[in-house]
Amino acid sequence: MAVIEEDIELILNEIHSTFLLYLEGCGEIWSPILSTWALHLLGHLSTRNANLPLITRHQSVNEIITIWMGSKAIQSLLTLTSRCLTCNNHSNTDSFITALLGKRFE
Repeated sequence: MAVIEEDIELILNEIHSTFLLYLEGCGEIWSPILSTWALHLLGHLSTRNANLPLITRHQSVNEIITIWMGSKAIQSLLTLTSRCLTCNNHSNTDSFITALLGKRFE
């Protein structure tokens, strides 16, 4: 089982690195696409995992953030979204914020 988890982590690292390379090379093209996808996925994961026994209503925000940040996938998605927002082309910031505020996650 540990071998499978290591393989998954290697794959996640490779995908994360590739997305960051896309943003460095052509951020104006990739940032709207990747930010919308990452935000949708974060919203989906948040909705799906909101009622897990690991997360209770009595936990502080700091405790919940610590749990979330323990996931390599969540860390990668958050890094990706922040990189999309800070891409050199500021015209994409509007599409990023629209996706963040206007997108309904299911």
